[in-house]
Amino acid sequence: MKVKCPKCGTENACGSKYCKRCGKPIRADICMQEKEKYASEQVAGKQGKETLMRYMSSLKALMPKFTGIKKHISKKKIAGVSAVIVIAAVVGAVVVNTGKTIQLDDYLVIETEGYEGYGKATAFIDWAAIKSKYGSKLSFTKAAKEEFGRSLRDMNLLEFLKDEIKVSLDESTDLSNGDNIAYTWELEDDLPKYVGCKFKYKNGDYQVSDLEEVGTFDAFADVTIEFSGTEPHGKAGLNYTGLELYSADFNCSKTNDLKNGDVITVQIKENSIENCAKTKGIVPKETKKEYIVTGLEHVLSKIEELDDETLQKMIQQGFDEYNAQVARDWTDEGEKLEKITYIGNYLLTPKNKDSQENLLYLIYKAQIHNSNTEDGRNYDQINDIYWYIQYSNLLVDGESKVKAEVTKYNALRYGHKTTFETGEEWWEKRWTYDGYATLDDLYKDVVIANIDSYNHEDNITENGTSAEPTMKNETAASDKGEYILPLSNTKVLTREDIETLSAEERKIALNEIYARHGRKFKDAKLQAHFDACSWYTGTIEPENFKEAGLSEIEIANRDLLVQYREEMGE
Repeated sequence: MKVKCPKCGTENACGSKYCKRCGKPIRADICMQEKEKYASEQVAGKQGKETLMRYMSSLKALMPKFTGIKKHISKKKIAGVSAVIVIAAVVGAVVVNTGKTIQLDDYLVIETEGYEGYGKATAFIDWAAIKSKYGSKLSFTKAAKEEFGRSLRDMNLLEFLKDEIKVSLDESTDLSNGDNIAYTWELEDDLPKYVGCKFKYKNGDYQVSDLEEVGTFDAFADVTIEFSGTEPHGKAGLNYTGLELYSADFNCSKTNDLKNGDVITVQIKENSIENCAKTKGIVPKETKKEYIVTGLEHVLSKIEELDDETLQKMIQQGFDEYNAQVARDWTDEGEKLEKITYIGNYLLTPKNKDSQENLLYLIYKAQIHNSNTEDGRNYDQINDIYWYIQYSNLLVDGESKVKAEVTKYNALRYGHKTTFETGEEWWEKRWTYDGYATLDDLYKDVVIANIDSYNHEDNITENGTSAEPTMKNETAASDKGEYILPLSNTKVLTREDIETLSAEERKIALNEIYARHGRKFKDAKLQAHFDACSWYTGTIEPENFKEAGLSEIEIANRDLLVQYREEMGE
């Protein structure tokens, strides 16, 4: 005796406390009801047969034995016989119909297709086979005619069964070989009374097999992530060039408001993986990958981020700007630019994190020779002027190069003025220049006056740190062709920078360091060489020259050249 689970319909042994499939408790009264129903069916079947035999015996008793002589049968007897025949026919029909049973499990077909892990199962009933075997034996019963009336005229019995008998699977997608899937029959208990046929079936399991193995491919080999913009508002863009997927099949964990060093995760969509498996038989061997954000531009925030190449161009632009001003504005015979030196810079960065404006001041020291002779009185003085050019909104690109339009800057012009005068009222002579008399005055104006809104980093050495060569009005001082080592005052050199030079070139390069500061030379050949350079003005005798005026960079380069020349025996 079997009892059905009220939840999933699985047949369980009568007396089971829990369903063997879904685990739902089975009430004891359900088992009792099934037993009573079974007993009733057995009694009804037995009684039907006994009734038929009893009425058949009665019919034989009423029929006259064949003796060759016709006997008269009364109408009452005929009526009684007719009634017995009708009853016998009905009972006989019940017995005959209850004898027809279709084993539904014999006609269940479960098919699987697809690839391992992504298989698909379909369950259906082989109605063609049922029609072939039972089609001519099945018909609607009287109960069906009473229930459906004239509508039965347009109703096909097999189509009626198709609508009433269903089979379903508890799982039908994303299947793998070895999976067990349960099938459940679905039909009403009173269906047999309409078609005069019983249906026998049993819910069960089906094991999946014969699914094809899927291949793999490297999806991320064809993925490129492009980072653009300025941090912290950088953007990420994804491009896929393979044939198996599309760019839209990928998700990025974050595509906006990025900064260098951030990590984003790129993941392939689940439905895209499934579709690829089902249509191409392959899946990505990796479904997600992390990428580090790099190459975004960022606001220049430290002096050390200034690359040497860009800085040198900017410094040179300052020299060019000042010399252009001298050529345009200096008309007095008693004024002459002896020397202009780049002495460092100030970097101002905004305290407001939402602001990207920075200010870079390149600071120069100009030495001006002022002279005047009148009525036997003489004024002859070297005066110092501190001057600057300013760059703003500087960015550093992904290759650590400062993005700067070198010719776009603000120069100290028509701003702060400094006047020098002879001091004698009766023959007073004045010279006025753009700039500051002291470095402290300049610092107060460009740094201290802005410390409420800006942080600052100072990189100044008064005694010639990062000094550029002397610049003259009448010459193109930017002519680096006159130098053996043009950057020996702004860049720490390596052995590779000097080992390709000749011994004579290394000798000149060493003394270039001193010549930049106006030193004269006892060596006539050296003196002649530097006198021929447009940038050189010798003002300091060898015995009066102080190396304390050299910058740290120049001292390091001097020591390198001295050591290398000693090693080479030069």
